[in-house]
Amino acid sequence: MQPPTPTRVEPREGYRIWLEFSDGLSGEIDLSRCVQQDTLQAWRDRQFFATVHLDKSRSIAWSDDLYLCPDLLYAQLKGITLEAQDAIWDAQLKNAPQEPHPTTVEPREGYRIWLEFSDGLSGEIDLSAMAEAELCKPLQERTFFEQVHIDEYGAIAWNDDIDLCPDSLYAELPGITRQER
Repeated sequence: MQPPTPTRVEPREGYRIWLEFSDGLSGEIDLSRCVQQDTLQAWRDRQFFATVHLDKSRSIAWSDDLYLCPDLLYAQLKGITLEAQDAIWDAQLKNAPQEPHPTTVEPREGYRIWLEFSDGLSGEIDLSAMAEAELCKPLQERTFFEQVHIDEYGAIAWNDDIDLCPDSLYAELPGITRQER
């Protein structure tokens, strides 16, 4: 579970901003006590303060080098510390259902692999079409193909250049309906 992200920010009177987050939490935050910090003196220019926006990383920003962490502002809107909010998010993450992940991969005849996932779903997948692709030509060498393994990130891999997303392979296993993909 990812923390909510800001979806809207607007400048308000004084040194206040109005924020809305992806989970619906919204409200005003007073930043006037921050204006005294040396790093935030640019805010004293009201026209500059009014340029507040969401940057590409969804931080609350005024420029590339002047921005605020949305997690801190989210906690502030809730009236709790960032540490308390982090503890809530950590607990939610621990209790969130885990996506199935590969537990076993074995090479089979031709360009087929046998996969088993943590939820017990297993089966063979034919990778013949992939082996014909220019980037995957090394798979055509049997000793290389047999080096298939689950890498440290959970991908089905042969080396650093050839790997497959386990989610897409899961969807290809026999027994998965179109609605479950």
